[in-house]
Amino acid sequence: MLTKIKDLLDHLVTAVITKINSFFSSISLPHTFPGSLSEFVELVMRPCMSLMSKLSLSTKLLSLFSGFAIAIVILSIFSFIKQAEDRNLAQAELLGVQISRQIMDVVAQTQKHRGLVNLEFSGQKNDAALYKTRAALAAGIDRLDASVIEHSAFELGITWKPIAEELRKLAGGNMAKSSTDSIKQHSGLIAQLMHFSALNNEKSGLLFDPEAGSYLLMDVAIQKIPVWIENLAFLQGIGAGHLKTDTIDFDAKSGIVSRLDALTVALDAVLEMDEVLKRAGETISAERQAAVKMTQNFSVLARQNLLGESINGDASAYFLAGTSAIEKTVVLQVGLQNRLTTLLSARVRTLQLQKNLIFITLLFALVATTYLVFGFYRGFTRSMREVGQSAGAVSSGDLSKHIHIDGSDELAQTGNALEAMNTTLSAIVANVRNDANMVSFLGQKLVTGISDMAIRTEQQAMSLEQTTSSVEE
Repeated sequence: MLTKIKDLLDHLVTAVITKINSFFSSISLPHTFPGSLSEFVELVMRPCMSLMSKLSLSTKLLSLFSGFAIAIVILSIFSFIKQAEDRNLAQAELLGVQISRQIMDVVAQTQKHRGLVNLEFSGQKNDAALYKTRAALAAGIDRLDASVIEHSAFELGITWKPIAEELRKLAGGNMAKSSTDSIKQHSGLIAQLMHFSALNNEKSGLLFDPEAGSYLLMDVAIQKIPVWIENLAFLQGIGAGHLKTDTIDFDAKSGIVSRLDALTVALDAVLEMDEVLKRAGETISAERQAAVKMTQNFSVLARQNLLGESINGDASAYFLAGTSAIEKTVVLQVGLQNRLTTLLSARVRTLQLQKNLIFITLLFALVATTYLVFGFYRGFTRSMREVGQSAGAVSSGDLSKHIHIDGSDELAQTGNALEAMNTTLSAIVANVRNDANMVSFLGQKLVTGISDMAIRTEQQAMSLEQTTSSVEE
């Protein structure tokens, strides 16, 4: 299969190279290209092979290890940076949720103060409730002020300072002299607090949350529900004041109608998020159903008491109904904020765990790679030294040197082949030595035989000479 693939690639490369050669030939350029895949690879790898041939083994291994280590470290640094950014964003969002809670607390106290002051202008004495609300408002301002100072990286101080000064005046009893001016004063401060909350969402990263579930929870709990609560609180305070004085003009009715429409729009904006939240894996809580029901009931009550031909109804009961609707909505908001906090805390823990795992994995990979590379280097150089010493001994004529390389890799196989060659050469030399000894022995024997034959010949010559002499005599 591999052979077929190689042949196919070779054929494709050959065809491409042929086309390129034809192209350059047609435009009379002196370019030549290799005719096969192996030649093409040889051409490409020639500079690298030339460079490698000039480097020592230790330099080659160090270069390879350094390249691997640098790549891993760079990738790990980028991963660390990304993990740190995500973790810092999640932590900043947690702080943003905390500040948002404090902002909403100040908003709630301001709304409550607006309603009580409006009742005060209508003739109902609420000195104890006003004192308690102002104390709660002052405490909320202090907490929010401390958070803004502590988390100065969000750069909220410049926007918060003038708002805090006006709120402190309100908490100190320095307020407008008429019901209309008081409503404008309180509503203006609430609008500034809403703007401040939006700025906090931006600076803390809540507005740019990367996950659908937590972003949607933030959108509902921190951006949409406060508008819902503000419309409820406005209708509660203003409507109770009109019921207390039993008077309402056309402009006031128009304002009530506008607020009721705004409340419906705010409520619909939250209800429209139900399916989106479900798709993001969130569930619709019972608190949401209770808040919607109480709000709808209060809206009907406001229309009945304030938008008829003449206003009617009990101011205290109306105010209590509005308070119940607001409290149910606040419970819903707090539940969503708690869920958002849970998700962000889990994300911070997960990102921290991932960061630790990346660090541990990187450390293990570097240690293991260093250990393996160093072990390979020592084993390889030792084996090469053994092979070199054996080859040197053979070249000097010493065939008694034995090669022993542990393992079964290519270098060990080469050492075993050299050892077999050494053994074969030793056997050949031994055979040659034996044959030489035999030849020497036979030569000596031949010399002895020749010497004996010469002596015998001489003796026969002497005997022949004597016989000749005897014959002559």
